[in-house]
Amino acid sequence: MFSFKIDIKQLDEAIDMLAKYPETTDNNIVEVFNRLLPEIANRSKKLAPVDTGRLRTGIHWRIEKTPGNVKGIIEDPVKYAPYVHEGTRRMKARPFVRNAILNWGVHQTKRELEKNFLKTKRGLI
Repeated sequence: MFSFKIDIKQLDEAIDMLAKYPETTDNNIVEVFNRLLPEIANRSKKLAPVDTGRLRTGIHWRIEKTPGNVKGIIEDPVKYAPYVHEGTRRMKARPFVRNAILNWGVHQTKRELEKNFLKTKRGLI
């Protein structure tokens, strides 16, 4: 499994907002994920190596929301996807999902979350 961390400017204010408006904050994160995860999945598909097309076709996204926790997940259920993505001792890694997230997703997600936090702070959401 691959995960990444996003640093948010004005972290103290973001933490205060999380404490004051947990449901609003979760909804903001879900809204951002709904906008960005499909694009990250599409970029992953473009980067995925193709032989039969099964690997590329299998890539999909979903959101898991529990109280106080929101996860955006991009996955490929094809049995050999982890071997292609992470590599083996005989085959180099071709991290198509990781590259899509790091090259585009992290920056866009951070930007969108900061924008939504500012809107919430100003009472626009």
